[in-house]
This record gives sequence, C-alpha cells and structure tokens, in this order.
Amino acid sequence: MASLLLFLKRNWIAICLLLCAILLFSIGLFESIAYRSLSANGIITKAHVTEWRQRGNDFQIKYSFAINSKQITRSDSFGRTNLWSDLPKPEWQLSITSKTINVIYDSTNPSNSQPYPLSKGQLFDLSACIIAASISLGLVIYFLRIKRQNTQQVAEPDREHVAQGGE
Repeated sequence: MASLLLFLKRNWIAICLLLCAILLFSIGLFESIAYRSLSANGIITKAHVTEWRQRGNDFQIKYSFAINSKQITRSDSFGRTNLWSDLPKPEWQLSITSKTINVIYDSTNPSNSQPYPLSKGQLFDLSACIIAASISLGLVIYFLRIKRQNTQQVAEPDREHVAQGGE
C-alpha cells in the first residue's frame, strides 16, 4: 500500500495526463461513431431554426424538427441537447430569412443530427483520437520504464551491505 501511495505521489502529473488522454480519446471516438452512423443511416428533413448567433467569424444556429409529433433538437453522445451548430456564412444568412435549414438525422437515433450537407470530415474527432493515443502511448512507455527501473533497483543488492559481509 505504501509503495502504491509513493508511486501516485511521484507520478500524479503523468496519471492526470493519462486520464485526460483517455477522456479525449473517448470523446473523439464517440463523436466519430455518431458521425459514421449519421452518414450511413441519414435521412434529410427540414428543421425550424430557433436561434442564431455570431461569434467573430463563427455563424451558429439552433434548430428543431419533428418526428412522429416529437420535437427533436441537436444533441451529442453525452446527452446534451439543443446544441449550437456551425454554418457557413451564406447558409447562416439564408436561414435568417427562410427560418428553416436542411438537416440530416440518424434514422436509428434522431437526436443525432447535423445541418445538411455534412461538413467535410470530422477533423477534430480524428485529431482527438490521434493526440490522445500518442499521449497514452508515451505515458505507457514512461510507466514501463519506471517499473523496469524499480525492478532493477530491487534486484541489485546493496553493494555496501554486501561488502560488509551481509547478505
């Protein structure tokens, strides 16, 4: 127990980084799976734009659409609902006048939706997975190196103690 506490005390930064990397990898993986499912099972429909906002060069909307009399808004893999969606400026301006937007939703999970056409790839999701995997690999190598050093220290007898006739 004492050796575990000592290990945690000496390596708390690396352990925190590993946990963050695992979280980042999970987010990227879940979002990538949702995107692939949306691409495979997508149905295009009209949605009513409920809010608009501009933050610098980012143009965003919130929208809702109905399926079987149930109002659906954009959500993510973690259950957050009524999320903002980015749009290119021309589509954002058009949505202000038309008050509608084309969206694609996953027929197996309608809350998985995005403005249509889909953006080119999911760079953040892929980047998150690659960065997290790289950090995790580096930390695993770091922990294995520490373990090897600790094993060598235990295996090597105390030279001064041996020289004095001890075992």
